[in-house]
Formats: sequence, structure tokens, C-alpha cells
Amino acid sequence: MLTLIPLLLLSLFPVLLQAQTNSGITVSGQVRNSKKLAVPHVNVVFKASKDSRFVVGAVTNDQGRFSLGVKSESYILEISMVGFKTKKQPFTVGAFSNFLDLGLVELEEDVKLLNEIKVGGVQQDSLLIWVQKICLAI
Repeated sequence: MLTLIPLLLLSLFPVLLQAQTNSGITVSGQVRNSKKLAVPHVNVVFKASKDSRFVVGAVTNDQGRFSLGVKSESYILEISMVGFKTKKQPFTVGAFSNFLDLGLVELEEDVKLLNEIKVGGVQQDSLLIWVQKICLAI
């Protein structure tokens, strides 16, 4: 019985080692606009390249920076924000380093102007009834 426990632990060691090497890779970058200014609070999503499933997502900080932890795999970086065109960029995360910097990602403005907006309201006629010195509007 005592010889089975070390044997069991040794058989699980490669599985634990594999799990550590395939996770914990930090991918970072910074989002800027066409004027080279940082864009805060932008949606950053990593999708798997093979089936476009959502993997992980975040929002950039006030300096437009993001940092996410992923496994070694191929991804599609999708960056979106109201007023900008959605940007999609494929990239691959390798197992040789624990850190990958995507650098500066530039968003293109998507300005659509409206001719005009009209806001209106209609006031309906109301009937005023006096009941014991109290005015009721119906």
C-alpha cells in the first residue's frame, strides 16, 4: 500500500506540470485612436481562432492599457467601443515566454452624423374638478 502512494503521485506529476506550462501567459497592449491618444474603457475580447468562442475579456484602464491571462493557443483579438470601428486582429500565444506584449493597437473612428433629432411631446387637455376645496385633474 505504501508503494502505491508514491507511484500515484509520480503518475500525476506530468499532468500537473502540463497544466502549469499551458496557463498563466499574460498578454498586454495599449489602445490608441488615430491621433495617438490613449482610449480608456474599451472592450477587449480574446476569441479562439478555430471556433470563435469567447475565451476572456476585459476593459482597458484610463491609460488605454489591458492585460489578460491566457493559455498557449491561437486567438482573435477583438477591440470595440461606441464611436469606433471594431478591430479584429489574429495572434498566437507561444509557450516560450510568460509574457506577450501586443504593443499599440490603433482604433479608427466611426463617426456617423445625424441630420437632426426632434423631440416632441403632446399635452392632453385635462378636466379640473373641485371637490371640497381640492382641485383634481382628470
